[in-house]
Amino acid sequence: MTVQASARQPVPPPIFDRELLFHLALFAVIALLAMLRSAGAYHDDDLDHYYMARSAFGEPRFFVDPWGRPGFTLLYALPAQLGWNAVRLTTIVIALITMVVTTLTARRLGALRPGIWGALAAWQPLFLLLSFSALTEPLAALLLALVLYAQASDRPRLATVTVGLLPLVRQELGVVAILVAGWIVLHRRDAWRELLWIPLPVLAWAIVGGLIHGDAAWLPDAILGSSRPLNSTGPLHYFRNLISVTGPVIFLGLFLGMMALAFQSTRGPSATRPPKFAALTLVVVFGLLTLLTWEKLPFGGSVGFLRHLIVLAPVAALVAGYGYQFAIDSSGRWRWSVALVTLSVTALVGLVLSHRLAVDFYVIEGRDWSRLAGLVPVALLVLVAPWLGRRRRLALSIVPLLAAGFCLATIRPIDLNVEQKVIKAAVDYMTSQRLLGRPMMANHPWIYFFTHRDRWDRQATPYVTLDNLSSASPGTLAIWENHYGQRLYGNVPVEALRNDPRWEMIYEVESGDGQFRVVMFERRGG
Repeated sequence: MTVQASARQPVPPPIFDRELLFHLALFAVIALLAMLRSAGAYHDDDLDHYYMARSAFGEPRFFVDPWGRPGFTLLYALPAQLGWNAVRLTTIVIALITMVVTTLTARRLGALRPGIWGALAAWQPLFLLLSFSALTEPLAALLLALVLYAQASDRPRLATVTVGLLPLVRQELGVVAILVAGWIVLHRRDAWRELLWIPLPVLAWAIVGGLIHGDAAWLPDAILGSSRPLNSTGPLHYFRNLISVTGPVIFLGLFLGMMALAFQSTRGPSATRPPKFAALTLVVVFGLLTLLTWEKLPFGGSVGFLRHLIVLAPVAALVAGYGYQFAIDSSGRWRWSVALVTLSVTALVGLVLSHRLAVDFYVIEGRDWSRLAGLVPVALLVLVAPWLGRRRRLALSIVPLLAAGFCLATIRPIDLNVEQKVIKAAVDYMTSQRLLGRPMMANHPWIYFFTHRDRWDRQATPYVTLDNLSSASPGTLAIWENHYGQRLYGNVPVEALRNDPRWEMIYEVESGDGQFRVVMFERRGG
């Protein structure tokens, strides 16, 4: 007798499941509203990257500029022609794609609810805040997400090509190439020829840049010759402030994920493959960033900005997603291990990591209890979920909602800071006095932004330097300020202008705390 198999082959789940679609739509709306309501930018570097991309077609050297990052400039050059908001909107699209790629990676690993893992990549406070920026880190996060997807999918060519592009966006991420090469050599020995793809993007960068600059060694000289404008931040800087970058939900998930990876076999809960490569990437990149900002490596100009950590957003999401899946599915003695880790992290946040921050990473006096408040609900969920029976896996859906809730409760649109408001007051004065059409020299990027001038046209708007002051024509305006005016792009103390009879002060404005001021001078005739 012939027996026919009635069982049907399982249908692969759709790429865009309901959970992913929900979080994609919610994130897109929140990021777009935050963008439209943000008059300021996260850092002044946003403006410099924007102006560099906008000017690159007329100044090809910007396409290979190490500070501007050639990968970023190449991608953003066209959107930059459409203006500031077009650039910021491009970054939102990049953030959404990062969510999708992280979800695909989670599906390759066999995650029970891969859309949740993808959502965790985006619902991190600093990732959301930079999702409408003109900074390089969101693009680097996407490239790193693609590397993780290629590794999980066993696609060495995609891995080597993508990891080769990483240094063109964030130079320090070239270290990931070592991990990719190690994976190929140890697990894909037949694919060793793929390693030849890794150095090609940097080699092309060096050759094209060498032709533009007329110096074959210009690239290593530029990278090794960079300097730090701030002091060392110490070995615990990034660890102490990691929770401010990831938010408390992903922060707890990282500890749970690392615990699961440390004690589980090659297969995790429900045959999910542990994200070992992601965890190794997290440790290596985090360690490298710490060494750079701690000044333990003889190159790079890292100053410890927390934004550098958002390149790890998709990596953290995979480890945290695995950690929550393991914690909620835990049974027996593992329940008590999960409880111990959860309670220990909660105590750590309450006792040590509730410090206040101002301007990215500066610790100020006082306590900020928002992180602990955001951690308590997800900690209670983890403690209760293993006893919920069949409904416990539904608890996974609550995790990204809690992460999103924390972001919405703590993140606000970026307003003009004190310094930028002073700059705007000076430009408003120029507008009222009909001075905007005058020849002008300035250093601060926000002066260019508010006056709609080309940041890199040094003929139309020179820097305030001693040489430029001596050759200025009558009627020229010199806008001096104490941020870029003397310390960075200029070499002119304000007293030199005040005591020079050829220059007359016509306007001065100062911030309420007296820390920042703008002084405007006019070149007299004769």
